[in-house]
Amino acid sequence: MVYICLRSIWIDLDERIPNTFPEGMGITVAQFVGYVLFNLLCCIFIWFKPTQLRPYFHGASVIVVITLFCLLGWAVGTSEGFGSVLTAKSTMTGSTLGWTICASIMSVIGSIAAGILNQNDYTRFAKRVSQVTWSQAISFNLSASTIGVIGVLVTAATQKSKKHLTSLCVNKY
Repeated sequence: MVYICLRSIWIDLDERIPNTFPEGMGITVAQFVGYVLFNLLCCIFIWFKPTQLRPYFHGASVIVVITLFCLLGWAVGTSEGFGSVLTAKSTMTGSTLGWTICASIMSVIGSIAAGILNQNDYTRFAKRVSQVTWSQAISFNLSASTIGVIGVLVTAATQKSKKHLTSLCVNKY
């Protein structure tokens, strides 16, 4: 992400920082610089106690929800429909379909894995099991399904306008 942010500032970042890593390494020197900068930025947060960061996490979660629905509104408002994503028939059958469904389920679980793995942190101060069971069951399922559905709808809505978006980006730069 830091590499992408740096590239948005300096479009010729890859030419500014020549790649001296071997081709098969899977990362360029410019991408590695972004990785190192990200880790340095993360080190700043070591100085703060988690309780001090709590208001920022609450604010960020509100901003993310607002941004998510704004992106959905923008995509639906500027599109000419949802394209063929929602109406297309699957050509997969048998084990290919089964493994694709398994990969999709694992993708959703991967997106909420950090929350699932940190459940003991959430439940540590609960006086009763019921205080955290229903709230976590609802929040994990609601957040994962909402983000997934909005992701599919935004992708479907921008499917037809991809050429228009590409021409805007090419003409701008």
